[in-house]
Amino acid sequence: MIRTRDPRHVKASNNDDDFWLQFTEYLLKSVSNDTAKYRLSCAKKYCHVLLEENATDLLRLSNDKRIHVMKSLSNLAKFLGCYNKWKSIIDRYQLKWSNENGVDTFNKILNGNMIIVQC
Repeated sequence: MIRTRDPRHVKASNNDDDFWLQFTEYLLKSVSNDTAKYRLSCAKKYCHVLLEENATDLLRLSNDKRIHVMKSLSNLAKFLGCYNKWKSIIDRYQLKWSNENGVDTFNKILNGNMIIVQC
């Protein structure tokens, strides 16, 4: 069978061990074994976000969990060659890569709990 990196292939391949093995090998080029296992698990569970271009499920997650899933989907999108699609989903759903909002960061600065490095 010819493998494509088309996101639609993920849905058909959700139970395709060969596809996910290739993705795991891709992950292992840049992350540890434990991180690769976790990202693989998240990518399998949430690959529908890329397929359907609907990140509603991510909005329901805790901040920490959402960030881990976003990292997994980012890796999957790069692997599939649809990273621009993933970036547009991030923008459309206003997904954030950090736990803090601007007010929390501002308060930490005011209270002296944050070190500011100036270049």
